Amino acid sequence: MKVNFRSRRFWVGFVAVLVLIAVVVFIIATLTAPESSTAEVAECISREGDQECIRLPTFTGQNLSGEEVTVPDVFTSEFVLALIVFDRDQQSRAEPWLPVVQELEDSYANLSFYDLAMVTDIAPAARLMALGGMRLLTDESLHDNFVMPFMENREVLLDALDIADFETMHIVIMNTAGEVLWHIEGEFTEEKGAALREQVAQLIGE
Repeated sequence: MKVNFRSRRFWVGFVAVLVLIAVVVFIIATLTAPESSTAEVAECISREGDQECIRLPTFTGQNLSGEEVTVPDVFTSEFVLALIVFDRDQQSRAEPWLPVVQELEDSYANLSFYDLAMVTDIAPAARLMALGGMRLLTDESLHDNFVMPFMENREVLLDALDIADFETMHIVIMNTAGEVLWHIEGEFTEEKGAALREQVAQLIGE
């Protein structure tokens, strides 16, 4: 049977098939996309009296290995060094920090590194694409410790972490409970890298 590619019926049927495929793909993406996350503020554990304490809120997100993890419950080392970014542009500009933090993680057995991309919530299909894009752009050795929560109440982080806005990246040193011991903000410079190395050496004392 010869198909008439010029007929109106053929093109109507062809478009209908494309629409059906697009709908099926959208439904699958929606069903398989990671859930959105809600940050929950937690009280400090080690605070004594009126001592000020900053603690990373609890949240659930998916790492680039496809596993759902809860932060800070996933932390197992005594100390945690975390890069906190709030959008894709900051993630790109944060890359010069990676050699330093990986060097420190390799040097201290009780220190682990996490990359936390704290982005605002988006549509389910877009979440799946965002994670897929980051998976392609990120070295496989970092997949387990790269966590991207799609946060419904991201503004909670401002007070919890004592930061003014979401306009800059932050490097924090925490204990295993997520209590912030030291922090610095902004893009990498040699001076900031040296300050980070000094603080890690002082806190860990090795």
